[in-house]
Amino acid sequence: LPSEAQWEYACRAGTSTAFHFGPIILSDLANFKGIDPSRFNSLNIPDPEPLFREQTTPVGMFPANPWGLYDMHGNVWEWCLDSVRSSYEGGPYDGSAWVDSQAPKELRKRSRGGSWAMPPGLCRSAFRSPPKADVAAGPYDDTGFRVVCLPSGTSLNCTDNVAAELPKQIDEPIALAGEATTIPTSVYFSYSRVDAKWANKIQTTLAPMVRGGLRARNDAQPGEAWEDKVQWALDITELTEKTEAAILLVSPNYLAADYITKNELPLLLSAADERGFKILWVPVERCLYEHTDIARCQAVFSPDRPLTTLEPNELNEALVTICRAIAAAIEDNQQGLAEA
Repeated sequence: LPSEAQWEYACRAGTSTAFHFGPIILSDLANFKGIDPSRFNSLNIPDPEPLFREQTTPVGMFPANPWGLYDMHGNVWEWCLDSVRSSYEGGPYDGSAWVDSQAPKELRKRSRGGSWAMPPGLCRSAFRSPPKADVAAGPYDDTGFRVVCLPSGTSLNCTDNVAAELPKQIDEPIALAGEATTIPTSVYFSYSRVDAKWANKIQTTLAPMVRGGLRARNDAQPGEAWEDKVQWALDITELTEKTEAAILLVSPNYLAADYITKNELPLLLSAADERGFKILWVPVERCLYEHTDIARCQAVFSPDRPLTTLEPNELNEALVTICRAIAAAIEDNQQGLAEA
């Protein structure tokens, strides 16, 4: 079994949002209790077609994460090697499992990922199953496991004698030993929260590039200062990554959002002028973009055929076009910097 740290690292696959496919979870992306009234999805956006399938689903029915792993959110809980503990405080920080040698044999292991019977909030990358009383008889129709393969001579076990300097909250991917330390490239997504599903679709299509190290940014969570997130994502002096392009998902909702038009958009356009990264805007719905500063930038494709008007096969082609435009913008920007 994987350690909890390894499981979450694999689940996130380089992302830092609540779910590996973005800030929201929808019934067409995973098998969970979509009709749950909590409908937690980080942005409080309701699922347009909520479903409760009431059973497991075959592997491959939903999109894989950027590293090719299926059903990391929902379907079945996945056991981890770690013993049940209330927090990570005092535990290992090297990715190994925290196994309590004094724990009763019947003590349950931690499980991660949620299941088909769980509400959205319990299917997040960071969620850890709470301790539960043993049940003598199943059925365990919402619990399973995922195995990992380790290099020869290594071990996941980490018992009582562990370092005690672990931060109290771990909510970022954990770097494995020997992992590349080059500064990764990121792209910034600007969109109305109402249009978050389109950001999810584009980021899902971007998966091969994400697997290669690209990061998609703008993942403010409830209670966080959105402006701080914007400024942080655009700050190319940050040692951890560099923003190469900004993708604007333009719709009436986008243009009606005061914070976007008065703060975020001017900041993006100014940063593009000063720092040289590309602005790529995507027409999501027909709108009066020509009366804004967005008109000075070239759309990825014709504003007369926004995403909401396309048939499924046309939409797929448009998503690929968007991602290829992102790749080209990154390549052009990096080539320009190299020549400079």
